[in-house]
Amino acid sequence: MISNFMAGYVKELQIMKDIVLDIDSEYYLSPCTCDTPALHKEIPCKQFAIPIRSHFASDKGYVCSEKLDIKQNKQEAELAQADWLCYIATRLKEGENVISYVSSGDIDIIPIHILAISLYLPRKDDGIFKNNVYVVIKKPGSAGKLDIYNITGIVRALEMRYNEDKIAVVLSFSLSLGGNDFIPKFYEISHEKWLKGIFENETFRRNLFKIRSRPDSGHLSVTIDPGVYISLLKNFYCPNKHDAERLSLEEVRQLSIKLPGKDVRSPKLWMPPISALHSICKLINSCLQYLLTAGVSEAELPNFMEGGGLKKVGDVVEYELGPHVHCDNIEDLLRNPEEDLKEALTRARMRRQRKRELNETPGKERQPRKRKLITSTPRKRRDV
Repeated sequence: MISNFMAGYVKELQIMKDIVLDIDSEYYLSPCTCDTPALHKEIPCKQFAIPIRSHFASDKGYVCSEKLDIKQNKQEAELAQADWLCYIATRLKEGENVISYVSSGDIDIIPIHILAISLYLPRKDDGIFKNNVYVVIKKPGSAGKLDIYNITGIVRALEMRYNEDKIAVVLSFSLSLGGNDFIPKFYEISHEKWLKGIFENETFRRNLFKIRSRPDSGHLSVTIDPGVYISLLKNFYCPNKHDAERLSLEEVRQLSIKLPGKDVRSPKLWMPPISALHSICKLINSCLQYLLTAGVSEAELPNFMEGGGLKKVGDVVEYELGPHVHCDNIEDLLRNPEEDLKEALTRARMRRQRKRELNETPGKERQPRKRKLITSTPRKRRDV
């Protein structure tokens, strides 16, 4: 649970149950380490938020509270819950279940938990987790409706299906590509489409993310491969029933703008220019660094402004996608003649496999067709 108010007034809670309640908040901060207050105002020192654990009993309610050994400075609720989960993981008894409750309804909690659990939750010798972890999301204004995710079940099912190292890490990062607080969302490319495009293609699944282990700390270092990422988007923007590998990148982009003999499509359906996609890759790399801090409470969040892909205009932060995202003349984008595009589409069109037609079912003698009886509709009798 995350609440400054709850941390300050935990003694007032009337909980008559034998229960332990962990509260993560910024109510308790580590002491200032600056020599003088003036120095702190000039260059603030690093201070950590410290969660508390409160004990309650069925006979007398509140018993006591203690500060936990977690140094939290991320100011991100979703990451804080993953850090707490990794903190208690080694203290859990085998077979105990954990529920991570999120009242904000932020779906980003799912890839964060998938990543942290796959990397840090203890397992048995056969790879099965010693504990089950569930995430409960309450969407704002949903009148008590809850979404429940079995995170450990998702991770194990994925590992058994693909039998590939770090496949859950790939899932976590792939879910983020569909758009979040940092990465822009592409119109009509849903999270489901991203997952299908990546996991149904072995090349994308194995090569989209470069996953390495740092020799100094043992933590993961992950970056996205721009070339593979652009090839994946090329598949998404390629016209239906056509093979993207038989079309050039320039042809696919122009076809997303205007099909031969058709009107110019809505700009939100256009494939972004290559320079913009490279800028988005910089944003994605910053987001990957952000996700990799899950489970490491003392880790520092990356500086997104330094990572690229963003710019500050006054007090507003905007995407920096390069000059080619703007166009004054539509003809500048339509460089390939339409006749050449028609030939390219014909060349790339996938042939439909015809099903074999059987005149009769194998192993059975052909039965004569039954004649349909033709009868007239009887007239209703009228009483005189």
